[in-house]
Amino acid sequence: MNHPSIHWAEDLTGLFTPFAQSMSEYSKIYLIIDEQVSTIWLNDLLEQCPEIHQANVMEIPNGEEGKDWDILKHLLDQWVDDAADRQSLIINIGGGATTDLGGFAASIFKRGLDFFHVPTTLMAMVDASLGGKNGINFHGVKNIIGTFEAPNELIICPTFLTSLPDEALLSGMAEMLKHGLIKDQALWEALTSLDEITAESLTPFIQRNIQIKLQIVEDDPFEQGERKLLNFGHTIGHAIESHFLQTDQPKSHGQCVALGMAFASFVSFHQKMLKLELMDEIVENLEDLYQLSDMSLPTWNEIHFYLLQDKKNKSGNIQMVLLKQMGKSLFNQSFSFQEIALLYQDFIPFIQTKKIPDSN
Repeated sequence: MNHPSIHWAEDLTGLFTPFAQSMSEYSKIYLIIDEQVSTIWLNDLLEQCPEIHQANVMEIPNGEEGKDWDILKHLLDQWVDDAADRQSLIINIGGGATTDLGGFAASIFKRGLDFFHVPTTLMAMVDASLGGKNGINFHGVKNIIGTFEAPNELIICPTFLTSLPDEALLSGMAEMLKHGLIKDQALWEALTSLDEITAESLTPFIQRNIQIKLQIVEDDPFEQGERKLLNFGHTIGHAIESHFLQTDQPKSHGQCVALGMAFASFVSFHQKMLKLELMDEIVENLEDLYQLSDMSLPTWNEIHFYLLQDKKNKSGNIQMVLLKQMGKSLFNQSFSFQEIALLYQDFIPFIQTKKIPDSN
C-alpha cells in the first residue's frame, strides 16, 4: 500500500494549489462533506478554491451516523446515475467518519477511484485519515466492513481546527496520548503538561503524531504485526463506544478510547507488566481530561456482543495491546473472554473510586 504525499496548507486558499493541474484532468470531481462541516466551511471553500468550483457536492450526516450502509448506497447510486468513470476524483472533507466512508466508497467503486482526504478534525488529522483504513459500521459494530487503501493525497490545514468545540479537540487528543503511551514518552509528558487544551496549543503536536503513525504503518501496512500497537485502548473502547451509539447519549470516540486506555493500563498492571505508579499516572491524567468516573459504564453483558465482533480476535480469544512502560508496548496479548470479563468487572469500581488494586 503506497502512502500519500502530505500537503500542509496554511489557509484555505492553498488547499489544492499544488494539485491544480492534475485535478483539471479528472472527468468529474465529487466533494463528500458532512453537513456540519458544510455549514461552516463550504461557502469559503468554494469561494477560495477555484480547483473545486465545478465539483459535485454530496453532503452526508455528521459523525458516526454517516458511516452507514444506506449512506454508502446513496453515494454509489449517485455515481452510477452520473455514469461516473474511473477518471473521477473523490475529495473527502470532514472528520474521521467522513474520510472512513468516502475512502471506502472510492476504493470499491469500479474497483477504485482516486481520492483525497482533507481532514477537518484533530482526530482525523492525527489518526483517522492516516494509514489507509476505510470502512463503515454494520449491525451496530464499528468498522466491521472496510478496505485498506490510502488516499492519493492527504491535505492538512490546521485552520479547520478553529471551528472545533472543546469536546472534539479532546476527542482527537486521546489518539495523540495513545501515540505517546505506545511509542513516545516525551510526547505523553508534553501533552499532559499543557496548561490549556486549545487548537493553538495542540497544533504543534500534529506533525509528530503523523510521523509516529506513518512510521508504524509503513512497516506493517496490513496490520500483521506492529501496526496492532495502534489498537491500544480500542478493544474495550470500541465496544463501549458501540454500546453508547445505540443509546440516546452517545459518547465521543476519544472519551471511549481514553476509557479503553485506562482499562488496558489496569490490565497491564494486573499482569505485573506495568508499575503501580505508572498506571496511577496514566489513569489520573485520563481522569483529569475525560472525567471517566462520571461515565455510567455498561455491564459486561452489554458490551459482550461487540467484543465478539472485534477484528483482532483470534482462536476465540481477545487480543490486547498492553504497556510495559511509558512509550513501550506489546501487541498480541491474548486473553479468554472469561478472563477479560473478570478484569472488566474489577475495573468498573476501580475507575469510580481510583482505589489501587492489590498487586498481590
